[in-house]
Order: sequence, then C-alpha cells, then structure tokens
Amino acid sequence: MFKLMLAALISLPAFADNCSSVFDRRGESASVNLEAINCYEKSLRNVTDAETKSQYLVRLSYLKFFQAENYSQRKESLLFEAMEIAEKGVLLFGSKYSLGDYRQLSASSQTLVAEALYNYGLIVARYVDEKGVVEALKRMDDIKKSMTTIIRLKQESVAHYGAHRVLGIFHTKVPSIAGGDLKLAKTYLETAVKGSLYSGDLSRYPLNHIVYSDYLYKVGENDRACAELRKVINLTESDLRTLDNGLFHESMDNIASAKASFKERKCSR
Repeated sequence: MFKLMLAALISLPAFADNCSSVFDRRGESASVNLEAINCYEKSLRNVTDAETKSQYLVRLSYLKFFQAENYSQRKESLLFEAMEIAEKGVLLFGSKYSLGDYRQLSASSQTLVAEALYNYGLIVARYVDEKGVVEALKRMDDIKKSMTTIIRLKQESVAHYGAHRVLGIFHTKVPSIAGGDLKLAKTYLETAVKGSLYSGDLSRYPLNHIVYSDYLYKVGENDRACAELRKVINLTESDLRTLDNGLFHESMDNIASAKASFKERKCSR
C-alpha cells in the first residue's frame, strides 16, 4: 500500500558533516551506501549534542531504509533496524508525539524532531507493507500520529510538505471502513503541491504531483490526473539537479514511475 510513497520520501535535512559527501552518493552502489552507513555509525559513537545526534540518526535511518529498498534481500529486518534508529531520534527530544515536550524546544530542535518523526512514520508504513495486515493494525496509528504531530507543531514544510503528502496518500489508499477519507486526501495533497512549488505550477518534489495524480485518477478525474503527470514526465537529470530537493536518485526513480503511469492511463501528450 505504501511502497510508492516510501520510494523517495524520507526527510533529508541539509547540513554538512564528515559523512555528507558519501551520503550524497548513496545511489551509486551498495558499497557506497554501506560506506555511508559505517561513517554515521562511527560518528554517532563520539557525539553527545542532541541536535547533532538527531541529524546523524535521521541520516542513518534513511541509509538503512535505502539499503533495504535497493541493495538487500534482508528487507524486513533492515526496515525494522531503520525504524528503531528513527525512533531514537524522536525520543531525544521528549516523549513520542508529546506536543507539550516539543513546544518547549528551540526552533531548530523542533525542526529536527519533525524530521525524525517523519522518517519514523514512513519507515513504519513500509515495514507494515512487508509484515501484512496484523502488523498494520498494530502500527497504523504511528503513521497518522507522526504526521499529524508534525503539522500541529507547525513544521509542515519538512520533507517538501511530507506530512500532508503522507496523510493524503493514507486517505487515498485506505478504505473508508478503515479510516480513509477522500475529501481529506484532496485537502492534504493539494496543500503538499501548493506548499512546495518551485517555479510556476511545478513542485520542487515531483512525487507530490505523482501522488496527487493517483488521487485524481481514483476519483475519476482522469484528465486532471494526466495533467499532473505531464508536469514531471519530461524532467531531465539536469532539471532534477536544478530542483535541488536533496533526493536526486529517488526523484529519478519517481520520474520513471510517472512515465509508466502516464502510459498505463493512456494519457495524451
């Protein structure tokens, strides 16, 4: 249910550290991704500052996720490791989902806890995909609570309006009997697109258009669904680098998915 959503949505805060250069090359090969993992694991042994530690945990959790999705057959166990690492980043700043704790933090720490919550909720969703219905029933609230907490903390811009995007996908894909609501999906996804605009009507994060297109297609607005895909299918590598969204490798995969959907839905050029 959540695989497309998670293909390229983990929050990647921009900051410089000794591991950043290899982190940015994670999509080159399994060995490069593993080098980045080892770098952050080593760095974490020597850091005590909560904000720096949170930044490292966010990146490490993402690298483990990336390894699970792209380079390993141990998907389930790696996703669980990634989920636990992301949760550690959340708990650095107080009890999980505690707005009372978070609102006492500095502005920079509030952003960091939002990034950690985002990673945590997304990796939970992908883990649920692997484990099935029983695990979904146990962990569904974690997906919703992590994202609604980000919004209530007024950190919507994290991950290119990622909390709105995720909740929009949730309400699009989950049946109404299980809590899905297409009216809410529309509101969340429109907010994600409008809040992340780069130039004209193009989002800095192409996946926002893709998931909004999925919603429009589901409710029968096929022409508008194709129009959203049309905004991104012709983006080149150079275009994606210009967007500078921190997710070049993942955005390239998203464009391939958009092209496949465009063809499957028989959209006209």
